[in-house]
Amino acid sequence: MSYGTTDRQCQSTLVIDRFTHFTLDFLERVDARSNATLAQLFASYNRATLQSTATPRTDLFGRPLTDVKITDFLGAAPRVELTPGAYPGFTGLGDDIAGAVGLLPES
Repeated sequence: MSYGTTDRQCQSTLVIDRFTHFTLDFLERVDARSNATLAQLFASYNRATLQSTATPRTDLFGRPLTDVKITDFLGAAPRVELTPGAYPGFTGLGDDIAGAVGLLPES
């Protein structure tokens, strides 16, 4: 049980907050073949037990939450563009990069 879901005022550190607790509860019932959507996730939140109102910013997302599978949203990978070789000036992960950002002391 999460301390974040109880009314124990004497606890100074929460083990897990309510939002994370109820989100994890929902996600534990989702598998890789699930058709669960972001809309269903937000609909699963109960304002009384969450003691808050979880509302997605749909104006920033740009897609209907009913069309976005949880597995697609959380498992999405950014588009990767492969290049035929290294970028000019890049010779590896040694002194070139570390020295450029000041991670290695000058020798």
